[in-house]
Amino acid sequence: MSVKRKAPIWFLFVSILLICWNLIGVLSLYTHITLVNDPTILNDPAMEILYTQYPLWSTLVFALASISGFVAALLLAIKRRLAKFIFVISLIAVIMQMTHNLLMTDAMEYLGVQAAILPTLVIIIGIFSVWLSSHADRKKWLH
Repeated sequence: MSVKRKAPIWFLFVSILLICWNLIGVLSLYTHITLVNDPTILNDPAMEILYTQYPLWSTLVFALASISGFVAALLLAIKRRLAKFIFVISLIAVIMQMTHNLLMTDAMEYLGVQAAILPTLVIIIGIFSVWLSSHADRKKWLH
């Protein structure tokens, strides 16, 4: 019989923050899909060119990263062990997506160094999410 321990209150608070963060990712995915389908909405020729550089596979990886991250955050908040596995899937997809965005498009050319700030933050939060879910599992907070 496994022993289940009560998670501290900060764990629920951080889980809720991760739900919010990943919901922003899902909303960003929706915006991305809209712009890829009609980049003229931006009224910025450079950004229109940039949005034509996203192949379907990149958008699918973005969808996998954001939706799985959101689901994993929900699972973490209700203390399910499956969150750890899904966060790993999300992190792998995030790394693939951010690699494409930074190395296979002209984002750095059009946006400069600031193009790397958000991708770096997304990867750091993804790593933190995997760590937190693993930590919670080791502490027996998940079931």
